[in-house]
Amino acid sequence: MRAGHHNRDPALAVDRRVTPEDLEALLALPLPVRARTLSRSLWVGLQTTRKRGPGGTFRELRPYDRGDPLNRIDWRASARLDRWMVREDDRLSHLKVALLIDRSPSMDTPDGPVSKRARAETLAAAIGLHAIRQGHSVTLLDGADFQPPAGGRTGRTRILDRLEAAPPTGRFTPPVDACAVHIDLVILVSDLLDPGSEVLLESLGDLTARGRDVRVLHLLDPLEREFGLRGPQSLDLIEADAAARLRLDASRIRNAYLNNLESFIVTTRRIARHADIPLRLSAEPAQLLTDAVFLASGERT
Repeated sequence: MRAGHHNRDPALAVDRRVTPEDLEALLALPLPVRARTLSRSLWVGLQTTRKRGPGGTFRELRPYDRGDPLNRIDWRASARLDRWMVREDDRLSHLKVALLIDRSPSMDTPDGPVSKRARAETLAAAIGLHAIRQGHSVTLLDGADFQPPAGGRTGRTRILDRLEAAPPTGRFTPPVDACAVHIDLVILVSDLLDPGSEVLLESLGDLTARGRDVRVLHLLDPLEREFGLRGPQSLDLIEADAAARLRLDASRIRNAYLNNLESFIVTTRRIARHADIPLRLSAEPAQLLTDAVFLASGERT
């Protein structure tokens, strides 16, 4: 398959670091095609730390947490230590995966096929198909409602249908609390520009404390990361419930912008590190495959 005037198949381009032309051609393809293309290029299986729960090999003890099943209390250890202790076991099973995908207005930057939203949707669909192909079940959460994970044809259809539908309006407020009960692995793809992003990261940290795996891909556009604007500019400022156009001299605010951005990045990394959440900053759209490998493996590359 070739895209228009382009003389290379974009499906082959994801096997290496892609050129801007390759990437634009790939992201211009229908979502199911680009998702299958990217997922088939992944050489790593969906990985997570050891899943803990009853029914496996004994691994360790930990203090009782409200909501733990009573049949997991180790009564002998609890009496010896004078506090309620719970047995943690290793359990091999298929994973229940939640894809938290930010499709708020700020993700539409820049205009055109290589927007943050297009990157996020492509990655979500690819990882979802990749996970289902391995026998896991997946749910995609881009709004406040929770839909249980599904595998097989049902899971594939739900993911693609949801991503191809219009994005939710308003702020990005995924149902993190529901993931504590129903989900093993939580993957967040977002620019983290929503005012509630720090709270969201802290909530994900609560999930890691409860034994869930979490990984975060922090998407930025190169223009946001480097602020390549110069001279007088008209900028569209987009919030969840309002939009405005601002006229300014980009050269005069560049240093202040970059300083604020660096502070923002440092803060998000600090929160993620404190919560033991693997976080990857991706400001280069051409690293789409590397981003997908991170989401599948959780390893910082």
